[in-house]
Amino acid sequence: MAKLLIPRKEVKQALEVRIRAGHDLIAKAEVAENTGGYRDWLHLVETWRIETIAELNRLYEGTDIGQEFGFTAKPAERSSPRYTFPYAKMRLQDGVDMLQSLIGRLELAVGTSRDATALESLHPVIYSKCRKLYESGEYAAGVEKGFKIVRDRLRALTGHETGSEAFGRGQLYIAGAAAIRRDQSAFSSASTSDQATPGSVRASRTARRSSSVSGSSS
Repeated sequence: MAKLLIPRKEVKQALEVRIRAGHDLIAKAEVAENTGGYRDWLHLVETWRIETIAELNRLYEGTDIGQEFGFTAKPAERSSPRYTFPYAKMRLQDGVDMLQSLIGRLELAVGTSRDATALESLHPVIYSKCRKLYESGEYAAGVEKGFKIVRDRLRALTGHETGSEAFGRGQLYIAGAAAIRRDQSAFSSASTSDQATPGSVRASRTARRSSSVSGSSS
């Protein structure tokens, strides 16, 4: 069973690129035949075959599909490039047909599991705007830009730039256990304040007066 190593959409796009390259070689076969450039054309075809094998190994788990393609697209060598040429054309078409068949069977392939730590797991807006910075090794700039995107989005939604402001002064409320705990905490604080004893109030006032006197004396 074929198992994908990257998202299905990306596999399809990669296969389409290899198919277009194969079609380009099929078109160039006529040039090789008219000019006698058999050796050069065969070299191009072999390069395409090897690169496609490497690409299939990147797209699919294991090497079975890459090996199958390599065998399908490899012509048997004859006594000269001229005599190898017609067999190579057939094998080239067979290779392109196999790639097209892989696209047709993509829905049957086992999809890759999403890695929660992968770059692709980020929000689409952050991914699209920070990916190039990450890939070029500018990690600090990528993190800073991602933070600014989140900050700007929070400001657009709440009018505040930080979570503490939005949930504090902005009184942003999220239904759920966290919100309930917040209400309970606020209620508990208010209850504690309401339950203050007269003695503790008098003691507090005395301490403030003593502090004021000390400050004036100094």
